[in-house]
Amino acid sequence: MQTPDSSVVTNLLGNTHRTKILVFLMDNRFHTVNEITRATTLKANTISFHLAKLTAQNWLESYVQGRWHYFRLADRQIADLIEQILVVSPQKNVHSFRENQQQAALQNARTCYSHLAGKLGVVLMQQLVEKNWITQERAGLTITSKGFALLEKHFEIVFTDHECRQNDLILPCIDWSERKFHLKGLMGRRLLEAMFDQEWLYRPNQTRAVALTKRGKQQFNELFK
Repeated sequence: MQTPDSSVVTNLLGNTHRTKILVFLMDNRFHTVNEITRATTLKANTISFHLAKLTAQNWLESYVQGRWHYFRLADRQIADLIEQILVVSPQKNVHSFRENQQQAALQNARTCYSHLAGKLGVVLMQQLVEKNWITQERAGLTITSKGFALLEKHFEIVFTDHECRQNDLILPCIDWSERKFHLKGLMGRRLLEAMFDQEWLYRPNQTRAVALTKRGKQQFNELFK
């Protein structure tokens, strides 16, 4: 007989260096040790030690190409866990100019593993509800017939019958910085992909932050303002 060993999870998350690495990897992209080192300001040998610990517990996926060793979060379950920790974590003061700039960018718009978060993500969901692309009720979120049509028209997003029957087609996610809902699930992932494909979004720095391009601002305002 076996039982879950929660002490392994608490041990991994009890180290501030490891949580810092995990939060950085919330953008769902592969990063080298050098990139993680620069972004977290930790020493390379410290990074390597913690990456090995996280990989051993299957929290990270790794890939070697030439002389480069890449890492990213293993799956959405790990990302959801980290996001929930951020939601319940108290806010702290940031004192350095660089960190303030990065934090402001993250709170404005960021990737939450595979969907859009931050103020922009919250506004997007609010506008989708207001303009009847989706409905929000106590039972959850639903894509309207108008929403299906406009998703195909403006983003070339089409869901199969099988996808429409999935429980994760469209889901709410509490935003840790705004304390309101943004959109996740399959619709959230497809929308984020489409926004990058159509050059609505770009990455302004090495964090999870994203921002609207000039084209993105114009298109977003036309559709959702």
